[in-house]
Amino acid sequence: MKIRYWGILFFLLIMLTAAGCERKSVEDIRSMEETKLVGESGSEVSDISFPMEKRIEVFNGSNSLSDSVDSGVKYAEKNEKTDVIGDSKGRNTFSIIYEDSAIAKNVDELSKLMSDEDIEQLKTFDSATAEKFTAYDKKIKEDGTFSDDRMGMKQVAVLFKVKIINTKNEEFKFNSMGYKVYCFKNIDGVTCYTTISEGFSYMNIHDSHEIFTNNLTLRAGETKEIVMMELIPYELVTAYTKVQTNDNGQYNDTYKDIITDGVTVDSLYTCYSITKKAFPTGSPVFKLDND
Repeated sequence: MKIRYWGILFFLLIMLTAAGCERKSVEDIRSMEETKLVGESGSEVSDISFPMEKRIEVFNGSNSLSDSVDSGVKYAEKNEKTDVIGDSKGRNTFSIIYEDSAIAKNVDELSKLMSDEDIEQLKTFDSATAEKFTAYDKKIKEDGTFSDDRMGMKQVAVLFKVKIINTKNEEFKFNSMGYKVYCFKNIDGVTCYTTISEGFSYMNIHDSHEIFTNNLTLRAGETKEIVMMELIPYELVTAYTKVQTNDNGQYNDTYKDIITDGVTVDSLYTCYSITKKAFPTGSPVFKLDND
């Protein structure tokens, strides 16, 4: 009986010790998660407080332009037909002819590359979608200028006019979100970049959908001329402080201490990528005009 008693006691002691270790490990991990956050462009943030009702992130911008553009990147010229490797298996998915690009500071300036019908369609879509979906960020203000971004920064529209050619013997769905928008900047003789937009979310012609306007289906061998559009910040933000508050489960973000370094529109580029790599081999880079 004594042997059985001491065996049970030893077993309970081992279980309690293990539970204590597990609790400590979980608390250590939770502590690490709460004290290490990441800035929006991937750089580590500092000076963080994380009570339940408020979180503060300070983005110092040190890495906002730290990635350099590979010297082997292929650039394409206007009116040049170029094949694009559009999938992860390295196959030519479509061809593109870059026709023109422009910057519009208000709705009226969209006429640089869009027809009157295109503009009216955009305005109708923007108003109707904002009424249906509260999470939708309305693009156009009542005075015809574009809405500020979530930091409160002024935005302009970048337009990208192209011909998309389906080179496959089957139907192909083109997604304009594949064309990321970058700002290039020369730093100490090295061309660096930062991502300004994760893609063009609007096309003047697109597949019918209640909210998504970035897909276009092309038949085998079909060619379509399209104008892609996206709102981007006019100035290049390099530092900011974001304060997130929790109001009964409703999270609200406010930004302060915003620092900028020039404008974005002077050096805009775009490249098609559906991978984590910014400038994949076989996908040409286009310089966007700021006229």
